[in-house]
Amino acid sequence: MPEFRRAMPEAGERVVLTAEVDRFPDVLVPAGMHGTVEYADEGKILLRLDEQVPDLAEWDNCLVWADGLDTEEEQTVAEAFWEAVEAASPAPAP
Repeated sequence: MPEFRRAMPEAGERVVLTAEVDRFPDVLVPAGMHGTVEYADEGKILLRLDEQVPDLAEWDNCLVWADGLDTEEEQTVAEAFWEAVEAASPAPAP
Protein backbone atom coordinates (compact mmCIF):
# COMPACT_ATOMS: atom_id res chain seq x y z
CA MET A 1 0.00 0.00 0.00
CA PRO A 2 1.43 3.44 -0.91
CA GLU A 3 2.73 5.35 2.12
CA PHE A 4 0.31 8.28 1.68
CA ARG A 5 -2.62 5.86 2.01
CA ARG A 6 -1.43 4.96 5.52
CA ALA A 7 -0.69 8.50 6.69
CA MET A 8 -3.15 10.33 8.89
CA PRO A 9 -4.69 13.25 6.97
CA GLU A 10 -4.20 16.72 8.40
CA ALA A 11 -6.90 19.18 9.39
CA GLY A 12 -7.49 21.50 6.44
CA GLU A 13 -6.55 18.90 3.83
CA ARG A 14 -8.88 18.87 0.80
CA VAL A 15 -10.22 15.57 -0.57
CA VAL A 16 -12.82 14.21 -2.96
CA LEU A 17 -14.87 11.08 -2.35
CA THR A 18 -13.88 8.39 -4.84
CA ALA A 19 -16.39 5.91 -3.47
CA GLU A 20 -19.93 6.10 -2.19
CA VAL A 21 -19.95 6.34 1.62
CA ASP A 22 -22.78 4.48 3.32
CA ARG A 23 -23.63 5.50 6.87
CA PHE A 24 -26.66 3.22 7.20
CA PRO A 25 -29.36 3.94 8.23
CA ASP A 26 -28.70 7.67 8.20
CA VAL A 27 -27.17 8.66 4.88
CA LEU A 28 -25.64 7.53 1.60
CA VAL A 29 -23.14 10.07 0.25
CA PRO A 30 -22.25 9.74 -3.45
CA ALA A 31 -18.75 9.69 -4.88
CA GLY A 32 -17.54 12.98 -6.34
CA MET A 33 -18.32 15.22 -3.36
CA HIS A 34 -15.50 17.43 -2.06
CA GLY A 35 -14.68 18.26 1.52
CA THR A 36 -12.12 19.43 4.03
CA VAL A 37 -10.68 17.35 6.86
CA GLU A 38 -12.02 18.99 10.00
CA TYR A 39 -10.32 16.76 12.58
CA ALA A 40 -8.07 13.69 12.55
CA ASP A 41 -6.55 11.49 15.22
CA GLU A 42 -5.79 7.77 15.55
CA GLY A 43 -9.40 7.00 16.47
CA LYS A 44 -11.49 9.35 14.33
CA ILE A 45 -11.49 11.45 11.16
CA LEU A 46 -14.13 14.10 10.42
CA LEU A 47 -14.65 15.33 6.87
CA ARG A 48 -16.82 18.44 6.39
CA LEU A 49 -18.45 18.29 2.97
CA ASP A 50 -18.66 21.40 0.79
CA GLU A 51 -22.16 20.62 -0.44
CA GLN A 52 -24.93 20.41 2.15
CA VAL A 53 -26.27 16.91 2.74
CA PRO A 54 -29.59 17.21 4.62
CA ASP A 55 -29.18 13.86 6.38
CA LEU A 56 -25.84 15.04 7.83
CA ALA A 57 -27.28 18.22 9.37
CA GLU A 58 -27.17 16.88 12.94
CA TRP A 59 -23.45 16.03 12.41
CA ASP A 60 -22.66 19.55 11.13
CA ASN A 61 -22.44 18.21 7.55
CA CYS A 62 -19.48 15.96 8.48
CA LEU A 63 -18.77 12.37 7.56
CA VAL A 64 -16.98 10.43 10.28
CA TRP A 65 -14.56 7.51 10.05
CA ALA A 66 -14.14 5.83 13.46
CA ASP A 67 -11.87 3.08 14.67
CA GLY A 68 -13.81 -0.13 15.19
CA LEU A 69 -16.85 1.08 13.23
CA ASP A 70 -15.37 1.82 9.82
CA THR A 71 -12.20 -0.24 10.03
CA GLU A 72 -11.56 -3.89 9.37
CA GLU A 73 -9.23 -6.06 11.45
CA GLU A 74 -5.65 -4.72 11.41
CA GLN A 75 -6.76 -1.59 9.47
CA THR A 76 -6.16 1.96 10.71
CA VAL A 77 -8.71 4.76 10.50
CA ALA A 78 -6.41 6.53 8.02
CA GLU A 79 -6.35 3.46 5.75
CA ALA A 80 -10.16 3.20 5.84
CA PHE A 81 -10.43 6.94 5.07
CA TRP A 82 -8.02 6.79 2.10
CA GLU A 83 -9.99 3.87 0.61
CA ALA A 84 -12.91 6.25 0.06
CA VAL A 85 -11.15 9.52 -0.83
CA GLU A 86 -8.23 11.01 -2.72
CA ALA A 87 -6.44 14.32 -2.41
CA ALA A 88 -8.11 17.25 -4.14
CA SER A 89 -7.03 20.74 -5.09
CA PRO A 90 -7.77 23.59 -2.68
CA ALA A 91 -11.25 25.04 -2.52
CA PRO A 92 -11.92 27.93 -4.90
CA ALA A 93 -11.69 31.42 -3.41
CA PRO A 94 -15.06 32.88 -2.32
